Amino acid sequence: MLLLGCGHGSNTSLHLAEYRQQSPPRGPSGSSVRQPDGTSRWTTWIDVVIDESDFTRLGKDYEGTGAATIGPVGDATTRLISQRDLVDFATAWLATHRPTRP
Repeated sequence: MLLLGCGHGSNTSLHLAEYRQQSPPRGPSGSSVRQPDGTSRWTTWIDVVIDESDFTRLGKDYEGTGAATIGPVGDATTRLISQRDLVDFATAWLATHRPTRP
């Protein structure tokens, strides 16, 4: 995976690690769904509560392992990373660093 000019706070693949937690917190989620007649209807469901507030710190800890190649492309800072390795790291990291929730 190449993060080109953005950091881990924008890396949506880290949400997969949230889904991989043993008992991730769940709550209502929703979206507008387009109907066949062109109208929209709001639909809600219960899903994993996603939270990217600690993704920047998680990414910094991952980079601290030396597993990311960081360098410039033009004026942008880039990060070349194995997505599988990062998600595996993030799964363990979240289990350790996020407080358990009821």
